[in-house]
Amino acid sequence: MAFIDRIDPEIVGALATYPAERYIAIGEDPPLAREMTEAINREMRANLPPTAVTIQERTIPGPDCEIPLAIYLPSAPAPRGGLLWLHGGGYIVGVERDDARCIEFAEVVGCAVVSVGYRLAPESTYKESVADSFAALNWMVDNASALGIDASRIAIGGGSAGGGLTAGLAHYNRDNKGPISHSSC
Repeated sequence: MAFIDRIDPEIVGALATYPAERYIAIGEDPPLAREMTEAINREMRANLPPTAVTIQERTIPGPDCEIPLAIYLPSAPAPRGGLLWLHGGGYIVGVERDDARCIEFAEVVGCAVVSVGYRLAPESTYKESVADSFAALNWMVDNASALGIDASRIAIGGGSAGGGLTAGLAHYNRDNKGPISHSSC
């Protein structure tokens, strides 16, 4: 029996989506891994169903560089909640255009989503990723009205590595008296 035949059929598709060469490149050639990941993301975006969610791309000033953002605005009436989203990718790959997840949050929850293209390893440290995310959080709060967000209803979240970064950002926000209330932290 071949190895592929011993894998649960529900996850075989993931192996085709993310080829082994990409995982090898993550360890050996991160820029190549990022190119491969972006190509996969472009293909996934092209195959998403139509949506009423408006997607905007922009950059904001960060502590040491420009930070790319993708902003997902639902058709839900304002003011609405907001989500600062931190993408996954092992801190090495991934981009702010996390359309499948962010569109779903905007459609199902009805919140505005700001997804952050934080700096990645190994060129940058975790500290720089937190700094980029904190700058995006401050920008989101400062621009809440223009985004149709109720500034008292902003959450932070992330997938995989972005979940770890979310935990770091929550602590950084609390310890530095950031824009999100930390009375329940």
